[in-house]
Amino acid sequence: MLPPRPPPISKLPVELLSIIFVLSREPEDDDPGSFDTSSVKTPLILSHVSRHWRNIARNIPRLWTQICVSWDLLIEGDGSSGPRIETNLIASYLALSKNCPLDIRIDVRDEDWDGTEPEIEYDDPDYDPASTSTGTYHPDRLLVACSLITNLLPLLIPHLHRWGSLGILTDTWAPMFIALNLINPSLTTFGAPRLESLTLMRCNGYVCFNPMFEPKRLVKPEFLSRETLSDDANSVLNDGLAVNPLPRLKHLALMGVHVDWDALANAMETNEVGGLETLSLRSLSKQVTPSRVAFLRLLHASPNMESLVVNTAGPSSSSDSEEYDGLGRARLNKLQMLEIGYRSEEEAEALLGSISTSTAREVVLKYEEYIPGEVENMDGELVLGYLAKTEAEGQRPLVLSDVEELRLSGVGFEDELMGREALKTVLAGAKRLKRLNVVDMAVEDVLRSLIPEGTRHPCPELQSLTMKLRPSFQYTVVSNACIPVWMEMVTRLLGERRKTSTLKEVTIEVESFAPDFVGKDKATIGETFVSISVSKASMLDSTQSACALGSAQ
Repeated sequence: MLPPRPPPISKLPVELLSIIFVLSREPEDDDPGSFDTSSVKTPLILSHVSRHWRNIARNIPRLWTQICVSWDLLIEGDGSSGPRIETNLIASYLALSKNCPLDIRIDVRDEDWDGTEPEIEYDDPDYDPASTSTGTYHPDRLLVACSLITNLLPLLIPHLHRWGSLGILTDTWAPMFIALNLINPSLTTFGAPRLESLTLMRCNGYVCFNPMFEPKRLVKPEFLSRETLSDDANSVLNDGLAVNPLPRLKHLALMGVHVDWDALANAMETNEVGGLETLSLRSLSKQVTPSRVAFLRLLHASPNMESLVVNTAGPSSSSDSEEYDGLGRARLNKLQMLEIGYRSEEEAEALLGSISTSTAREVVLKYEEYIPGEVENMDGELVLGYLAKTEAEGQRPLVLSDVEELRLSGVGFEDELMGREALKTVLAGAKRLKRLNVVDMAVEDVLRSLIPEGTRHPCPELQSLTMKLRPSFQYTVVSNACIPVWMEMVTRLLGERRKTSTLKEVTIEVESFAPDFVGKDKATIGETFVSISVSKASMLDSTQSACALGSAQ
């Protein structure tokens, strides 16, 4: 019998096959810090096809540089013992990747997590976190998550000098706290000379609405702080031999995770690559947000920043005002994307008072409430007023002339007359705006603001207008009777804009708790498709968890 003929691919040169192997593992997403967990096992799959492929794969260090610590590394016990942790796989990847930069993802989130945190000390003695449990989440899983980190992270820390990107994702604070305290001594002593992307996410977005950090007993030590160092290490650092812990960091994303903000600003001011290109800060309790000075220093040290997201994580405007005034606004002349989510007028003022840019193409401004849809009496006139300032009134923080997409959420106003004028001024200055998306703002005010007046032609290049009203107290009067009224207003708007109109679609969506008030209408007016609907709202699944965490406040 003749031996089987090898497949044609076996005839490819080793060099070409090596390139194919590497490309098969490359992520499709080009976003900084992106990590395709499904591609982590690609080297194992390739090396099990044949002996020839195995030899090739094991000699391509770049193929083994993605390391993922997750629940997949748990091996079920035989009944007499609990699950054990697979460490050989991590050790093999570390050895086969040789000296190449490592992309590390530590993901110990639990898909059955019910939103509670056992380590939080609730003020209400009668509150039982288990009362909000879905019944599928087991607190013991938290101990296993911590065990994964304490067993596997020590294997990775000796390779700190090779870390190219690091992402840690947890549901609760305890596993994150353990991970950061394991990393911090080595990071602040030796630094991570290749680390370009750092993502730390505690995926509990509700705890930021408590002014004080929870759990209280684990607020310190802060990441990047030298509090965790030994006396000998601190002595060396104080003698002038301190290293920059993050000399090449370009991309930073923190959600629910605070750091030593002054230490971070120091690191960026001596950064070898010109500071951060992308910065995302989300879901921080006011107790642990950066000071205005530290935040400004961070921005000033990052002139190449292209994306800035600060959502429920902004500094307070009442702290260190003298030093803050001396720094002045940070000019971000390369910024393309800006998102600001604020919990108070003070927070909005501190954020808008820290930046100056005219290059942004996408801008998001939103008031963040504790439970989505429950809009409190929040005056957005201050926010719109900042954007509507003229040059004579001082340096404008945000020039919208080149913005192509603008999203406003919950930016209402107490003084309707002044608020409407501010909104008109803002939209009149958005000469290149193509997409406008507003949430929880009066439909009538938005439509009127887009009608030309004299020489003022707001948003002449606008193509898409979307308005959404969520169920809340101020919109309980909304019913299906509003549909013909709004359709008439849209028709008038399109008529007034007929000479310059580029509008392709207008969408108005209302969610109502009144089941008898539902309805919808669609029409094509000229070249514009118009859709207006009032639908029945469903209770948010997250509301129960939000209320549970509220007991801690």
